[in-house]
Formats: sequence, C-alpha cells, structure tokens
Amino acid sequence: MRLPNYKIIQNYILSLIEKKDLLDDDQLPSENELSHEFGVSRVTVRKALDELVAKDILYRVQGVGTFVSPKRNTIRKSKYIGVILSYFIQDYITMGILKGIEDFLSWTDYSPIFQYMREGTGTETQKIEKLRERGIRAFIVMPTIQSLKDPEIKELIESGEPIVFVDRKVEGLDGISVESDNFRGGYECGKHFLYHNVHKILFIASESFKISSVRERYEGLIKGLKSKIPAEYLIFESTNIDDMDLTPALEKIKRDSIDGVFCCNDIIAFRMINLMKLNGIDVPEDVKVIGFDDRDISKYALPSLTTIRQHPQKMGYQAASVLLSLLSGNLSLDSNTIRVPVEFKVRKSCGCSSERKQYHG
Repeated sequence: MRLPNYKIIQNYILSLIEKKDLLDDDQLPSENELSHEFGVSRVTVRKALDELVAKDILYRVQGVGTFVSPKRNTIRKSKYIGVILSYFIQDYITMGILKGIEDFLSWTDYSPIFQYMREGTGTETQKIEKLRERGIRAFIVMPTIQSLKDPEIKELIESGEPIVFVDRKVEGLDGISVESDNFRGGYECGKHFLYHNVHKILFIASESFKISSVRERYEGLIKGLKSKIPAEYLIFESTNIDDMDLTPALEKIKRDSIDGVFCCNDIIAFRMINLMKLNGIDVPEDVKVIGFDDRDISKYALPSLTTIRQHPQKMGYQAASVLLSLLSGNLSLDSNTIRVPVEFKVRKSCGCSSERKQYHG
C-alpha cells in the first residue's frame, strides 16, 4: 500500500533531520519548492508541514518560512515505549506479555504506556497516533487482521521507526516478531496423536491462517502426523471465543468420525470437551483432545487437559529487549522471528492415564 503524498513528504523531512542534513533552526525549502520537487499541490505540502508543526518537529515564522524546531529533541528522546495489545486475545496471554515487558524495562530508564484494544475504543491507527503525539517513537504491538487495514502500522514499518510484533505476525505485515515456537508445539501434538493411534484429526481455531501462530500450529500438526493421518480444520474467525458457536465442529466430529481434536487455545478446548460431554461423546475414550496455552485451570479440567504451555511473560521480556536493541542500533538478527520455547504438558484428555512432560523446546 502506497503512503499518501503528504506522509512521503513528512518522511523525507524527518530523514533529513535524522541524517543531520537539517539542524536546529535550519530553514526548510519553501512550500512552492517542495510542491515542485514532489509533484504535488501546495495544499498537500501544507498538510505535511502542519502536522509536523503540531508535533513541535517544525516551527513557522510568519512571512519568513518553516524551520526545524529544537524542541523536537525532547520529543525524540522520550523514555516511553508504546504497548498495544489486542482486545480479543485472552488475558492469560496479554497480561503475561505486559508483565514480561515491565520486568525487562524495570532494569532500564524506559517505561511502557499501555493501550488495550477493545471493541469500540478505536483502531490501532488511532491508538498509535495518540501515542506518537506524546512523543513515543517505539512500539510493541500484538497485531490482528484489523492491522492490515490500519495505515499507521504500515507507515511505522516503512518509516524505520522501531516496532516489534509480539505473540504473532499477520500475513502482509513485515517486521521483527517475538512468538512462541508454535510450529514445534503443533508438531509434538501430531506425534502424540500418532502415539494414541488416532485415525482422523480436526483442528479448530478462532482466527484465520493469516495469523502466524494459527498457521504454524496447523503446519506443525501436519508435519508431526507424517502424512499417516488425515487432518482437517475449522476456522471460526470470531472476536469473542466465549460466544463462538461450536456446533458445526460437534456436527463434523459426529459426521466424519473424528477421534482427535487439536484446539488452537485452551478456551476452545474446554468448550469442546463440555459440548461433547453434553452430547454423549466421551473424552478421551471417543475423542482425544489437545489444547494450546496451559492456562492455570488446565490441570483441573475433567479430564485434565493435555496442552502446549506457552510462556507469555518470556515473550514480553524478549520483545522489550529486542525493541531497546533496535532503539540503540545494536541489533543483529539471523531471522526476523524470535521463537520462545514451549512445553508439551501431557495429562488425561489425550488418553494418557497419568501426567508427564513430553517435550521442552
């Protein structure tokens, strides 16, 4: 997606300031000169300059011209980072990530300013614009499908300002991310289904395969099954897991003789187990179930839930570390995805008679 012309002009001016081609109180080219250089109207140039003036990056002298503001140094040296976590991801994940971010930043002179995305509270674009107006130029973001529609996210990436995605990436948005080792978790589930001689698997998720964590869990499952067992999927794309109608999944389990279910998170797993019980399907005798998260209540479910343990606090800690490395210019990565190890917690919903740990990445 191409940036608006006024944003291109802004990025050009900011790059001159960053490279010190323009210093404090230096005068910018006139509006006519910028209009001619970029092939746009003076109205477009004026819009670009107005926003930078409003942010104290530039200032105007009536009848003389536009200049670089010394005040911008205070803004650029903000010791805050913006943290935007999504409203429909479970609190278990979001609060763990936030705690990890705070744990890391407690050793630095940076502090997080937290924005929690809820329905009706504005888009990521609005959240980021608000934070940038406060001088914040570094962000940790948990993206959603909505992120693809929000131009501020793409502008951040293209402008080179530090941004780290946490928990997942969205197809179509490039950038550095810190995520659980979702593929490995799915792979271990596939191997475990083989161990129990399951004949047909159903993968259930509440988000599309454009979300990296969903896609990689499914791809890992397929790899772990080694083409020995067919696996299908149902994607509900719901913004509220608690309100999802899982009846189609139940009908598919009955109709297609599904005897293994891999749920993309523990909440879906709990709901599927209860739904199957209410319809006379025994877990794990008839259908073996594995979740993903290892929420605190997983071990107390009936039957206790076999699941993949994530470490959201470690994700948050690592994301903050990466972001500060980007800010200092000291980051060197072999990959733009940093993976946090997961653990396979074997309990009873998969058919095992006792609890044991299968995998620690």
